[in-house]
Formats: sequence, structure tokens, C-alpha cells
Amino acid sequence: MVTVRILHSKYVSSLALATWLALQTVPSYANDALEQARMRLAAGQAQQAYDSLQAMFATGSGQPDYERLLGNAALQLDQPTQAVLSFERCLSAIPDDEACLLGLAQAHMQLNELLQARAVLAALPARDSEPAKAVVAQYQQMVRARAVPDDANAVSRFNMWVQAGLGYNSNANTATTVGSVDVPGQDAYRLPSYSRKTDSFFNQALLGLRYSRPLNEHWRLLIDAGVEQRNYWRLSKYNQAIAGASIGLQRNQDRHRLTLKAFGQYYGLGGHSYRSLGGLLGQYAYALDGQTQLGGFLQYTRLHYISPGRWYGSGVNPDANRFAAGLSWSARLLDDRAVAYISPYTGRESTVHSSAPAWYSYNFTGLQFGGSLLLAPRTRLDLKLSAEHRRYDGKQWRIQKRQRSNQYDASLGLVYAFDKRLSIRPEYSYGYTSSNNVLRQYRQHVVSLNLRYQIF
Repeated sequence: MVTVRILHSKYVSSLALATWLALQTVPSYANDALEQARMRLAAGQAQQAYDSLQAMFATGSGQPDYERLLGNAALQLDQPTQAVLSFERCLSAIPDDEACLLGLAQAHMQLNELLQARAVLAALPARDSEPAKAVVAQYQQMVRARAVPDDANAVSRFNMWVQAGLGYNSNANTATTVGSVDVPGQDAYRLPSYSRKTDSFFNQALLGLRYSRPLNEHWRLLIDAGVEQRNYWRLSKYNQAIAGASIGLQRNQDRHRLTLKAFGQYYGLGGHSYRSLGGLLGQYAYALDGQTQLGGFLQYTRLHYISPGRWYGSGVNPDANRFAAGLSWSARLLDDRAVAYISPYTGRESTVHSSAPAWYSYNFTGLQFGGSLLLAPRTRLDLKLSAEHRRYDGKQWRIQKRQRSNQYDASLGLVYAFDKRLSIRPEYSYGYTSSNNVLRQYRQHVVSLNLRYQIF
């Protein structure tokens, strides 16, 4: 998506509107202190007003008059996250308060959260006041523009979150459901019990961070990192530990966006090192208008299997190079309440050592589709669908022919935000692989419930 980041001074942050928001407070709680803060805000002394209001937080928190002033001061100081929290506390007491609704919409626009801003504006009891007209007009201007402004790179951003939850996997070892398989010219091969489908509950946790900062007018530095752990209650040998990071540059100019990244990942399985990978990614996107975007990508990945003898047998090294290329289309729908995307892609994964059998290499073609829908200001529905066809090289020894497979995945998730930091995330996912090699056929259902806390 082409993101838009407009500084507070660029849209509805005029002194007239700030003064109007401040004047909506009738000093009824801690009268003298609130009146003094209101006067400072009206005079443009936002920092002094903010400091004095913060000193009153223990006694003022939750009082609508206090929260209106604190939220407005935070807006004037370009602290939209703090403003969101204040205006939401105000609306908890008075759900249709116009000043707090307009302030909350402003804060979401500062954070480039246009879907949330639209939902807040839709909750306004009326839009005929001059401040309401101004905020709605500026929101519509942002939607129409969608081009990255010249000063969009003028803000550094840092986000960090932790997440923890429980879940159930109907096929934790992604194994076939059959007990034996026919081998041409031989007796039926009976699978050992540990190679058959096994279900398990699990607990999981992750830590993620995202940082970006401007380098000049058009270029930004991008850094992403995360660690994740999943522990199965019945199958500890399939416990997963994942750590990954990426660093890159992004150029925004007019309707164009170019992103270049280098990335790496470590994957542990059952308490042992299983695989590491590293690669390069290039993405380009062009905004056709305020709602639709087209793009494409190229990706190279080198996969390295650590101690391959443990997993693939003595003398087999499945290290591989993977190349992928694809196109993308995305659009904002339903009056900006929904986002949808579709991406066809193709590529090849080839082993790099002669010790690996030919059937470890394959060509692939796939299609990804997904999107999100804002059901309410605090509730979002996410959907992802994908299908991939793989054509393997050489004959697989158990079936004595070239292997083919089709992989289908779907997930449906709900995000409900209790406040700006804490959210609950139930999710269901389904995976199915069909293949002419019965050992590669499986079904999997996964349900999970997670809590996420946004640290920054």
C-alpha cells in the first residue's frame, strides 16, 4: 500500500480548530488548573499545558473535561498515540462527544490510520459544525491524494510488541493420515507411529519490533526483527524457535515506491538447529489513484540446512537457492473500510549439492489473496487465502514418477483492541496438500487465541 504520513501541522491542526477544541472544556473538575491549561492551549502554549495536565493525571484521568484538554495538547505536540488514549477515555464517559470524536479522528490521521479515522467520523452525531466540516474535508483530501508528500520522510517511527497465546493443531507434525503406502515392486511400506498424524495443544509467544527513520527527502531506513517460540504439549520434538531480521531502504516519490531489503532467519526444531536462510527482496509499487495500487517483486533466498544428516540421512545435503517473482494488485474498498489484495507469483527452488536427490528441486506457481475489513472502530476482520502448485524434478523413489502437489491455505482472524496498546486476536487456519505421493498429502486445522501488547 502507498502510505501517507502527513505531519500534524499539515492538516486540521490550525490554531482556530485547536482553540475550538480547547474551548469545549467547561472547567468543572479541578476548575482553576483546568482553566489555566485551557488558556495556555488557546494561546498556543501546548507544552506548558501538557506538562500541567500530566501532573494532574492521577486525579483527572477519566474526567471528560480533563481528557479533552490532555488529548488536544498531545495533538498539538505531535503525540497522536497519547491523544488517542485521552480521547478514548473521554468517549468512554460521553460516547457522542463531538470534540473528542474530532480529536480522535485527527489522532488517527496523524498515525496514518485512515480506516479508523473514517469509522470515528461516521460516529459523529452531525457534521454541520465548522470544525466537523474541516476535519471531514481534510480526511477526504488525504484519501484522494494517497501520494506520499515531500515531508513524509520527516518522522522516525519505532514500534515494539509482545504477544502470547494458546492454541490447538490437529496435525502438529504435518503428517499423512494413512498407515501404509504401496511401493512399486515391493511390499507395502508401513509408516512408523511417529510419522503419522498427531494432534496437540500448544503455547506460543513472540516479540517483534519495527523501526524506520528518514535519510533524506525521499529515502527511509527500514529495520524489522522478531523472535517466536511455539511449544507443543504432546510433541516436543516439533517445538519451533524462529528468529529473523531484515534491513532495507525505501524510496517514496510522487506515486512511486521502491523497497530494497536484505533478510535472514534462523529456524530451530525440537531443540535442535534445523535451518537458516538469507536473501534479498526488491519491491516496486505504483499508485494508480487514491484507492488502487499495482506492483511487483523479485526475491532471492539461500536456504542452508544445519546438520542435514540428522534430518535427511547420511550424505544428503538439501541446501538450495530459491528464486521468486510476482505481481500485486491492492485496493481500498467500501468507503475505505476495507483493503483487498491479490498476488500471482512463480519461481523455482534448486538444490546446490549433488548429494541431494533430483526430486528435492521443484518449480512452483501460486496465487495469494487476502484483505481486511474494519467492522467497528476497534474491531478488524482479516482473511488470507493461497494456493500453490509444485512440479518436482526427477522420479520420487517411492512412487517411481515425478511428484506433483497442490497446497491450499486459508486463515480467518479477528482483532479486537481494548485500547491503543492491548488487543485480543482469535484465529483459525486450514491447510491442505494434495499430491500424487500419498506421503505428502495432509490436512491441518489450527485454532489459536493470542493477546498482543504494543509496548511502543
